[in-house]
Parts: sequence; structure tokens; C-alpha cells
Amino acid sequence: KCPVLVVKPSMQKNNVFSEFQVLFATDGSAYSDFAAEKLAELIDFNRAKVSVVNVRVPIEVILPQDAFSYADLNKITEESEIVAKEIVKDTALTLAKNRFEITKKYQLSGDPAGEILEECKPSKYDLIVAGAQGKNEIAGFFMGSVSSKIYDRSKIPVLIVKKR
Repeated sequence: KCPVLVVKPSMQKNNVFSEFQVLFATDGSAYSDFAAEKLAELIDFNRAKVSVVNVRVPIEVILPQDAFSYADLNKITEESEIVAKEIVKDTALTLAKNRFEITKKYQLSGDPAGEILEECKPSKYDLIVAGAQGKNEIAGFFMGSVSSKIYDRSKIPVLIVKKR
């Protein structure tokens, strides 16, 4: 299997691809790192303007309810924000080394697929890029994946880069 990109006609102007805005969604995994490293082989870095985003799942969603009484939620949240900033910074550095222009680096909190899709609603972006683990169909059905949800629901082109 290899990365697949389906380009809608809206990305073409007078049959020529012009500058386009890319939202690179990263979770800091080896799969996101692989996508960042391989992106220059897949799209034109001269025309792509890349924003890098990481979406943190709120700590209240991850921790069991009974842990709230003894966990320092503020400290855990602060530390997860620091980690998210590092993830975005590291991904942006990898992309910049591959000569991409980084226009924005930021973090969000919430459901990763939902937040990424919400970011793309105001037509700020022409393409979403994400790494994927490449689960088999059964695992994907039971666990789902952020990249699959983005692909299924996105109104703009999505490039999913799977690590072989």
C-alpha cells in the first residue's frame, strides 16, 4: 500500500496548481513523524504553505472519574500542553528541513478528528495531511482512527501517509 491523494478540481486554477494551504495534523507518533519526513516526496514544497497542529484529548476524558480526587489535574494539563507544544515544534522542524514554509504552529484540545475538521470548515485549508498506522479492517472497525474519521468526513482533500 502507498499514500493516496485525491485532488478535487477546486485546487486547480486555470488548469495550474497554485499555492495552497496545508493543515498537517500530528500526534507525535512514529507515523506522524514518517508522514512529515516523506511529505516532500508527495507534494510540492514550493507551493505548499503548511500549518502544524496537535490536538490534545482533554485529561478529563482520559482519566477515570475516581482518579479526579487524587490527581492534580492542573499539573497534568500543564504538562500535556508542554508536550503538545514540543510535538508541534518537532514536526515543524522536520517539515522545515524538507524546505516547507511553516505558516502557523498551534495546539487544540478536544476530539482530534472533530477539531481538525472544524479547523478546515472556514475554507482556510486546501489539504489535510496525517500519518496513519495502517490498522487492519477489524482493528479499524473496533478502535477507529483519527485519520479514517478525517478521510470519511472531510470536505477537502486528505493525504494519509501510512508507514509501511
